[in-house]
Amino acid sequence: MKKILLTLIASFFFASAWMYSQDRVFKPFKVDVGFTYDMSTNDNYGSGAGIFIEPRYGINDNFIVGLRIGGLFIGGGNVEMNFTSISVSATTIMPVLFTGEYCFSIENARPFVGIGFGMYKRTIHSVDLSVMHGIFIGPTTETSLGFSPRVGLNVRHFRIAAIYNYTGKNISNFLGIQLGFEFGGGRINN
Repeated sequence: MKKILLTLIASFFFASAWMYSQDRVFKPFKVDVGFTYDMSTNDNYGSGAGIFIEPRYGINDNFIVGLRIGGLFIGGGNVEMNFTSISVSATTIMPVLFTGEYCFSIENARPFVGIGFGMYKRTIHSVDLSVMHGIFIGPTTETSLGFSPRVGLNVRHFRIAAIYNYTGKNISNFLGIQLGFEFGGGRINN
């Protein structure tokens, strides 16, 4: 079912790009890099920050596809202390997503909507010190498939977006506010 859904979405983007082909205003290759502020929807985690890189290709001036790779640290976890033990944990999440966007304008300010599909890898880093059980240091890792709708605005080479990440089972969903810069792309000089 997931393969069929991904195939249909990819077909939609390519068919739409073919139907609406036009003379280019923007260079097709670009790379976005930037920072995110992320808020977990799970009360056990809280908020955190991350970085991302997203090489992208403009099929035409309105449809853009890419590959988003990021890493973020979600604070929170557990810090427990009592007379016989100490437990500390923190969470990192690494999304790797195929992305697609539709830009509504070919002006300098370009609002857009988009979606990403791919893998989320969560690692819980923990240290447990106990008088009774000794020391345990170790990460616990889980991977799942998810998707991320997004909405935002590109202004020249600056980018701001809100991205909600549905991360699948056992990994906390989170809302990310993204600030980034675009290298490459830009207007084609006539």
